[in-house]
Amino acid sequence: MDIKVVVTATAPVLDARVDPRLDGAAYFTLVNTNTIKAESMPNRAREVPLGTEEAASKAVIGMSAQALISDHVGPKAQEIVSSAGMRYYPYSGGLVEDAMIQLKRGELPTLDELARMKDMPSGVGSTAERGTGPEA
Repeated sequence: MDIKVVVTATAPVLDARVDPRLDGAAYFTLVNTNTIKAESMPNRAREVPLGTEEAASKAVIGMSAQALISDHVGPKAQEIVSSAGMRYYPYSGGLVEDAMIQLKRGELPTLDELARMKDMPSGVGSTAERGTGPEA
């Protein structure tokens, strides 16, 4: 199944670093999880004087993706993205390509899964048991 994922990126290539901010990301990179083909667009929301988080969220939704990978997504943006049916995968410190590999392997939990894991006793629930990944 092809799933499209938007990744906040510092440059319009797969070997770019994941940009830590949704609203301040230089680019939004749309990646097909099956083919790992990508296309990028500049984040025009950075030019909006107020409401960049909302503008960035709406731009991401407009890319017709099923998921978002970024380090920091504020509460308002999380609400907008979630209401559009998108999953949010927090990710920091790596490359766009690395994030996609981890997502495909089921190693990248959603924000909701991370919250549930905090409530689990230590050592309970492997990645496979949590059902993470694009097919979950």
